[in-house]
Amino acid sequence: MKRNQIQNIRVHMVPGLKETREERACQFHVQIIEQRINQMELSRDQKIQVVQYIIEILKNTKQ
Repeated sequence: MKRNQIQNIRVHMVPGLKETREERACQFHVQIIEQRINQMELSRDQKIQVVQYIIEILKNTKQ
């Protein structure tokens, strides 16, 4: 196994919280991806292709 590679993720639910840690982590990653895409000098269509590619990767890793 590669060094520093995530092996497991555990999500602990706390009663009464509006959002879980999983949702906050997801929002964080979305913000990072959005910032990086905006920093790149890409056309609108290229940005859409990048987002579609990320979505495809996520779909394939969940299976």
